[in-house]
Amino acid sequence: MQIYDLIAYDERLRMVPSDREKLATAVAEVRHGGDIRSLRAAGVGLLALGEYGEAFEYLYRALDAAETDRQTIDVLINLGDVHRYSDDQPGAEECYEAALDLARRSEPDLVAPIEAALGTLQTA
Repeated sequence: MQIYDLIAYDERLRMVPSDREKLATAVAEVRHGGDIRSLRAAGVGLLALGEYGEAFEYLYRALDAAETDRQTIDVLINLGDVHRYSDDQPGAEECYEAALDLARRSEPDLVAPIEAALGTLQTA
């Protein structure tokens, strides 16, 4: 999706817009979709834009729409990121731990990246 192409990472490994105006436009284009991909893309875009409250809204809707363990894990990681960016370390840890538990059971290739996300909490 175009949204992911408009996101970069800063020195703290946080998502930031590479082009704020284009990202805001791309988010506006997918906001009304009710499918998991649109909801998650909107949530991630809003996260990068610093709109944490709205990011939570879209990502929790994406979590409800998730149909596979992989989708659930991806959204839990994104929710953990929103908590982390908004300085809610316990909330971030809860989301990352839930994603890690599910990954250990069904998506072992995702364990290392989730453990890395948990590691960011210790250095935050």
